[in-house]
Amino acid sequence: MSTTPAQKPSTEKKIVSFLEHVGQDIEKGFAKAAPIVQDAEPYVSLAFPGFGPLFASTANEVISTEQKFAAIGQQSGTGPQKLSSVLSVIEPVAQQLLTAAKLPSDEATITKWINGVVALLNGIPAPAPAA
Repeated sequence: MSTTPAQKPSTEKKIVSFLEHVGQDIEKGFAKAAPIVQDAEPYVSLAFPGFGPLFASTANEVISTEQKFAAIGQQSGTGPQKLSSVLSVIEPVAQQLLTAAKLPSDEATITKWINGVVALLNGIPAPAPAA
């Protein structure tokens, strides 16, 4: 007989990031993400002239990829596959823009760009569920 107390079920709620939330919401995910991406684009362009459209393209591709993986039940633990998918779409555009700006345009730099956009989207809390 065990003398350890019975474990109580966890009452902690998992904090879901905005990216996870829109990834799970196949029907309305893009509609929820569009205002955030559109609002952020001019600030990105202000800080990094000309990069707003690349930010928007990257964010939209990241969200699309998140939704694809969620639809097949593989939203967690598939970061490298998701990155590869986004990289294949974003790399040619990013290389062109980075080269024109006389910045490094190698795969490692573009990967850092994508990871930065993902980190930003993951840093936004998901909207509270409707009551």
